[in-house]
Amino acid sequence: TPIFEAPAQAFTTKEAEALQEMIRARFENDAYLWMPTQAAFEKLFAGARVPTPRELQMLEEVFGADFTKAVLSRRARGEKAWELLMEAWNMPKAIKASYDASATLRQGAYLLMEGNPAKQALIAELQSVRSAAGFNAVNEAIVANPWYLRSIDAGLDMTLPRQARGLLGREEPFIGARLAEAIPLLGIPVKLSNRAYTSFLNKIRMETFAKYAAKLDAQGATVADFKKLASSINIMTGRGELGKFSQASLILNLPFFSPRFAASRFQLPLTFATKNPELVKMAVKDIVGYVSSMFGLLALADLAGVGTVEWDVRSSDFGKLRIGNTRLDPFAGFQQPVVFLAQLLSGKRKSLASGALEKVDPTERVGQFVESKLAPTASALLALKRWRLWGGKEMTPFNFFYELLAPIPMSDIWEAVDDLGAVGGSLMGALGFFGAGVQSFGVPDWKADLQAYNDIPANTDEAKAKGKAPRDAYRKAFPVVDAKLFIVGETTSFKTDDARDIAIELMRRHNIGVKDIKSLEKK
Repeated sequence: TPIFEAPAQAFTTKEAEALQEMIRARFENDAYLWMPTQAAFEKLFAGARVPTPRELQMLEEVFGADFTKAVLSRRARGEKAWELLMEAWNMPKAIKASYDASATLRQGAYLLMEGNPAKQALIAELQSVRSAAGFNAVNEAIVANPWYLRSIDAGLDMTLPRQARGLLGREEPFIGARLAEAIPLLGIPVKLSNRAYTSFLNKIRMETFAKYAAKLDAQGATVADFKKLASSINIMTGRGELGKFSQASLILNLPFFSPRFAASRFQLPLTFATKNPELVKMAVKDIVGYVSSMFGLLALADLAGVGTVEWDVRSSDFGKLRIGNTRLDPFAGFQQPVVFLAQLLSGKRKSLASGALEKVDPTERVGQFVESKLAPTASALLALKRWRLWGGKEMTPFNFFYELLAPIPMSDIWEAVDDLGAVGGSLMGALGFFGAGVQSFGVPDWKADLQAYNDIPANTDEAKAKGKAPRDAYRKAFPVVDAKLFIVGETTSFKTDDARDIAIELMRRHNIGVKDIKSLEKK
């Protein structure tokens, strides 16, 4: 427990009264916030006790960030070290989540149906990218909103640049942003992305809350209704509700990329669980309206021959527009849990290659789903343990650090351009830049991975004369290469059981069907 002298000893009675007057002035119309904040002030000022995170959050609303920094400086060393560890662990995640404006069509997609709140959020996003002053102006406008304090009390999960909540008060992808932003040159896009991401989401949350809070207030709604409004907005914008585990949610950011976002997509149906007609209308307009609009556009694209759409919910391509080997998923993270649950409940999944229904191993399927949600650092440690990267890529220093640090939009755009050409790939990549799901897979281009093998002379004696291991020995030593050779049709068998298992894994991850494997055509 931190020990320090009571700050009251350094102030006169008149000064102490002035400080308390600041609290009364800030919460002039909110007595239910003034009283606990006053109590927290007295606990710190006269009792020399560090306030709880919630109390400190309210005190920061009165006295500002410098005050909060001074209080937090009294924390135990272990707590400070833990926070630094969390930032370092999550720094790769902050880099991978940068270089885009993905909050727009991912976390913010469902509230785009609200109209003016979405418009205001888009303006705030552009303003924040333009300059730090613009970012600060957006935050000041949010705090000045007449419904701001009421929204905080109702539980609206804002991620303004505050000190009191620490890392819990940041958007999950940017928990490690403070360290990432300090990297010369590389940190600039991280800073810009962080500002765009947080300002867009905070603005759309605040404006949507204010819109419906005014309606609830006019009808004499209960405190529970205001809390339900805040909860619904949190869920729709990717801040899943973890109940009594919310304070411990930071620990989940060790293994997972965005645990609260993943939880929020399972919780979307919970927004309909209310008796208040205004809140039901909001859920129907935002969720049902968005989903039905996207399905309508997908159906039109399918009929027009722009691409193909899979309508079987047991297929991993369900609800995606496929053009070539590139898929567009417009459902803001909701498609994955729907398909996951459909496959588990039915015990079947539809093969992308053959179209046939295959039996699902529940344990294996859960493992695949969990692994797909891992944070970059956790995924890198798993890759080191297996000595194999996600997707079967060869374990080289370049590939390892590329998978750990390469920004997601850059790799998605690169793959889309490689599949669809400059124009088509750029259009799909632009949607990915703003948060739509864009993935390109099929039989990948593994020429670089297989180059070392192809440089070995086919003749064994000639290979030995050049000081190289024969091709067969090379395949035994590198089962990943052996598996890829089989898939692309350069070989018709495996040298080891490991190579066979890797080939099966590669087929699953890249949705490669039996008919796509040229090796089998030669038999």
